[in-house]
Amino acid sequence: MKVVILIVLSMCSLTILLSQTTSKSNLNFTDNYTKSYISTPSKTLDGIKPEAKWIWDSGNPNPIDYYLLVRKEINLSETPQKVTAFISAYSFADVYINGKLLDRCPINCDPEFQVYEYYDITKFLKQGDNTISAVVYNYGTGMHHRLNAQAGFFFQSKIDFEKEKSINIPSDKSWKVTRALAWEETNKLRTGSGENRPNLIGFNERFNASLMPEKWQENVFNDSNWEDAHEIGIPPFVPWNNIVVVKRPVLERNISTSIRTWRANNTIIYDFGAEITASPIFEIESSREGIVVDIGTGERLNSDSTVNATKRVDFTDQYITKKGVQSWQPSTWRGFRYFYIHPNDSIKIINVSAATRNYNLEDESSFECSDTLLKKIWKIGKNTVKLCSQDTYMDTPWREQTHYIAGDARFLQKYAFYSFGGSSNFLIKYNILCGAESQRWSEEGAIRSRYPTGWLLGPNTSAYLFDYELEWIIMLGEYYKYFGDKDLVKQVYPNLVKLLGYIQKYVSVEHGLIKDAPGWIVLDHPRNYPMDLKNEITAVNCLYYAALEQAIQLAESVLNDQTNLKKWKEQANELRTNIRKWLWSEKNKLFRDSFGSEVFSQQTQVYALLYNLVDDSERVNVVKYIMDKGRNSEQSFAYYVLYSMFNDNPEWALDYIRKYWGEQMKSPYFNGVWHEAWDVASWKGEVGTTSHAWSSGPTALLPQKVLGIEPLEAGWKTFIVKPNIGNLTWANGIVPSPMGNISVDWNKSKNKFKLNIKVPDKTSATVYVPYSDENYVIVNGKSLYKNQYKRDNNFIELRLNHGTYSIVSKF
Repeated sequence: MKVVILIVLSMCSLTILLSQTTSKSNLNFTDNYTKSYISTPSKTLDGIKPEAKWIWDSGNPNPIDYYLLVRKEINLSETPQKVTAFISAYSFADVYINGKLLDRCPINCDPEFQVYEYYDITKFLKQGDNTISAVVYNYGTGMHHRLNAQAGFFFQSKIDFEKEKSINIPSDKSWKVTRALAWEETNKLRTGSGENRPNLIGFNERFNASLMPEKWQENVFNDSNWEDAHEIGIPPFVPWNNIVVVKRPVLERNISTSIRTWRANNTIIYDFGAEITASPIFEIESSREGIVVDIGTGERLNSDSTVNATKRVDFTDQYITKKGVQSWQPSTWRGFRYFYIHPNDSIKIINVSAATRNYNLEDESSFECSDTLLKKIWKIGKNTVKLCSQDTYMDTPWREQTHYIAGDARFLQKYAFYSFGGSSNFLIKYNILCGAESQRWSEEGAIRSRYPTGWLLGPNTSAYLFDYELEWIIMLGEYYKYFGDKDLVKQVYPNLVKLLGYIQKYVSVEHGLIKDAPGWIVLDHPRNYPMDLKNEITAVNCLYYAALEQAIQLAESVLNDQTNLKKWKEQANELRTNIRKWLWSEKNKLFRDSFGSEVFSQQTQVYALLYNLVDDSERVNVVKYIMDKGRNSEQSFAYYVLYSMFNDNPEWALDYIRKYWGEQMKSPYFNGVWHEAWDVASWKGEVGTTSHAWSSGPTALLPQKVLGIEPLEAGWKTFIVKPNIGNLTWANGIVPSPMGNISVDWNKSKNKFKLNIKVPDKTSATVYVPYSDENYVIVNGKSLYKNQYKRDNNFIELRLNHGTYSIVSKF
């Protein structure tokens, strides 16, 4: 048999039971959960004993910037009925079967908890000769977004036949390997001008096409001069001490083409019209070999209309031609809008395109309203989230490609849920797990906030961010509310307990507040809207209070952990008392930024308001202060500003979105997705990225607050619909939930308000409808008596079981 493998807030209200149209659950959302899976760390491949060996060549076990070609040939006597495979590599591999790309794998992981990806590859194999191959790449050093370990490749497959006996295909010494000499050594990290923090992305590439074996991924290739693979061993063993099996959809890949081109400073520039995450591809015809072709990508143009490809990250590469027609794309994907290539009289450019890649998110949501600008803003945010969703969530595809635990990911959890529903579950679940067991804790008990990482681990870097550690706990509680996954909560709960124990060490005896939290405190980043962050910081203590409150809910509703429940309740009560005693200014009726500070930033008031530390009697003043400050935070934090303001003054919130997100759309730097900050041109010398998903707040806010759809009970078993009309006349949309799609459609006329809502099976909704006449409430064509609903300020409150409803009120 011959095969070739190539490797390159609970609410009480009356329930109304009226004639209704039963809604059918959306099976697509449920299916999304079965499409992805992350096992607990073990010594087996999900119960299957590892038989394959990690393999490499006979050279350096951890070479720097090194490409290895791997292949295996097999012959199948009949067409296989079912073929499954567990595949892993370090640092990663592009895996091909019969010349077709399967995927790049595994997802970015800590080798201590090495990921083995599960694939069904039945459709790739055929009767007769087959080739499995891969290009395996090793960084050989710690990166801003990678850990240093050891190079290797792993493949274990089972092939089932209808007639023949099943066979196994394991990676071992029967495989053939050779160094990919086409990638010539550069030893040059992609660190551009003005950057003093190397190891951000990886190494520049210099590819010599003449040195790449022809047809090496095909059965006809003769690999007799390649060496037999060197067997490293059967896992688990050092450094791959635990096995984590992952099942996920393969990355979504498409081809994008440029919309215009021009010449500037001896380069031909291609504009793709908007930011993409991709690898540029060019096809050329060369009259001879050995011509060096310089290429590069960037998010921005220089003043002379050339591509800025070297600011902070050097995204330039070199290609050395062979003779004839050829095409190439760099191994390193990146975020960019512009691509350039240096022309040469000896080459003809046939075509330029880009191979885009994103996590395979399913488009399940919608939002429209009477303001077309708001709809555009919602859609731009949705696209920005997708660009930053790869094998993990990433803060930016251009500068770092870093997987932040909480922080960015806490934003993306909401934005992606309201955009892509259940298909986003895997990404946030993996983020939470990376903040828990698949984690290298500090000796003191802190979790890494940028992980996995083997670079810049000092106290004032982004490796350990105290406020992000608090947000990891809050994010876990929010995940449970959105997705209802008790198993994940139980799995990481011991880590939550451990982390809260570490955080409690920083509570001072003097005031009972967190004092002198270590390292860099991010909060609202960057520092264009400064806060007075000294010693006992109000925002940090607000986050700690919120983390305790989330831990209390999880201990009570999921774990029934009475011991910690009692302790955390006592700590939360004491903390709330101390925050209000030491950080509230009775004179100013506001919260100080820090103990003793006379600075009262907008951000601090928002933190206090968000986490219920503002008494009801104080709310009007705090809200007014926040509004009077206008835009006084960065684009990412503006999500929390608006979330805290929407119910009090929706007109203000909507105008804020229109003005400031709308203003960015007019920026000369705007690339069709949201920037890292409001004004990246003035931030740190034009090195802020023009693609950063944490700035996509309206994509969640508009369905959350304009449609008014938010979960009340874990997994959306109960949810709220409370539209904030503001200065709109109509809005509609769909929010996917684990129980099915929730659709809301409302419009207001001169004196009536009409709301249509679809409540999925096995759920109920608490619905608020604005009204002016309590004697005029019609549900599905039938008038309600006043004793059939509750009144809450200017809203009618209804409890609706599953079904389809049309509600009309005078307004």
